[in-house]
Amino acid sequence: CQQSDWSTLRRVTHSIKGSSGQMYCKPLQQLCSQMEQAAKAEDMALMQSLYPRLKQIVKLTQDAIELSYN
Repeated sequence: CQQSDWSTLRRVTHSIKGSSGQMYCKPLQQLCSQMEQAAKAEDMALMQSLYPRLKQIVKLTQDAIELSYN
């Protein structure tokens, strides 16, 4: 990753962490906290290892939100 990519990752993960905290979605908040730290450390291996879990948690969160509106 280029330096600007790491900066973007830090900002995005920080933003999602805050938003998920507002929604009381602890698993997503905790994962984004880990991802934010990985971005700060520019740790590509850790970021790649966390990404599949991010996709999973986002899907579960989306499903839960959709169920609450049906």
